[in-house]
Amino acid sequence: MSDNKITYGLKNVHVWPITGTSDAGVPTYGTVIKMPGAVELTQDAEGSSDPFYADDSIYYQGTANNGYSGSLTIADVVKAFLINVMGETADSNNAMIENADAQPKEFAMAFEFKGDAKKRRYLFWRCKATRPSVASKTKEDSISPNTAELNFSAMPRLDNSNVKARCEEGDDAYENWYGSTPYTPGASYSYSAILDPGEANPSLEGWYERSGVEGAYVYTLSVDTEADSEKTYYKRTAS
Repeated sequence: MSDNKITYGLKNVHVWPITGTSDAGVPTYGTVIKMPGAVELTQDAEGSSDPFYADDSIYYQGTANNGYSGSLTIADVVKAFLINVMGETADSNNAMIENADAQPKEFAMAFEFKGDAKKRRYLFWRCKATRPSVASKTKEDSISPNTAELNFSAMPRLDNSNVKARCEEGDDAYENWYGSTPYTPGASYSYSAILDPGEANPSLEGWYERSGVEGAYVYTLSVDTEADSEKTYYKRTAS
């Protein structure tokens, strides 16, 4: 496998709202949200390094991992994220309402870099975002599309202190990175057929399609935005 020289082409940003946390700190997740139009993501490590001096030298060096802080630049923030994560509401006329008392939810976020030579995929298990910025400008000789910026922090999980994971193409975890729930370390996955997809959006639901032959099935995330009655869709469950 070739060495990584540069990374570019952010894509496949997925967000899972954290809808609850058990007494042991184990999160539960709402419906996965795809975030199209990703432009750029930055992340900076947060923590401290505290030296203890004795015998006229550094006797012990303690470090703290407080996660990351970063920003996601995106063409537009989808309504599902504004409602299910940021706490905005839609009125009867479909106007989006932001209330000062609304508290954003925490969420898991996965993404990858298209131009990464190793096609690495990343996952932050516990994030929280501030309100997206709003900006625009008048049209000039050339048109530059407007973007929105989400500032977020990525914190350690409450149950196991895990912050981030990554994998490369060819790793066993690679094909299980996206789905109805975030990747679970060491988990095995089973797939159950959706008996009545109705008018659901398979891509938004995080459903899979199956190919191959019995004993060597391959499951890939569906890109369908409308359920196809000629297809069978599958839901992934970690065990």
